[in-house]
Amino acid sequence: RIVKVGDALRVSINQLDHPVAEGEALRLLADHVTDGQLIVRDGRLVFANSAIEKICGYSRRELQELSSARQLSLVYEEDREDVVEAFHAVLKGNRKSEALVFRLRHKDGSVRWIDGLLQRVVFQGSDALQLVCSDFTEQMEAQERLRQSEGLYHSLVAHLPLYVFGKDGEGRFTVVNERFSQLLGRETEALLGLNVTDLFPPE
Repeated sequence: RIVKVGDALRVSINQLDHPVAEGEALRLLADHVTDGQLIVRDGRLVFANSAIEKICGYSRRELQELSSARQLSLVYEEDREDVVEAFHAVLKGNRKSEALVFRLRHKDGSVRWIDGLLQRVVFQGSDALQLVCSDFTEQMEAQERLRQSEGLYHSLVAHLPLYVFGKDGEGRFTVVNERFSQLLGRETEALLGLNVTDLFPPE
């Protein structure tokens, strides 16, 4: 099913304090949602809401004045092929929609992680593509800090000149260092998931 832009945002124009054209009303509504929304038609950006400006750092005017090639270059090079393939597949009808995760080069030079949903729509009577997206860079950076912290922890534990091990609630080894493994005469990986009775069965 092709979605008509505005179906999900339709309101009664008479409810507005100052009557405006329907297209303007939809634009105003789009500017009050937190997710970024953009529409591409015939390879050109024809609509973007204010959240897009926060995500990429460019104003809507700046984005629309960029060439198609320059707009595409904002997508991180390693992710560009996947994004283009998804756009083509959805526009041709091979897929109804496509979930996308990609990196975007912000105007300030930083790399932002973007999570989005791409779908085919009708915009001003013509087929187009709509991307609804959000910036989850902070979550990715938090995960990376945690990964590095855990890596440092395991590195320290592995080389401590002490016998170090940890168990879960059922008594199975979850962490062992090399010194403890040598004491038991087992490989470190081989000990994980075992408990004491596995190592020393009762008589």
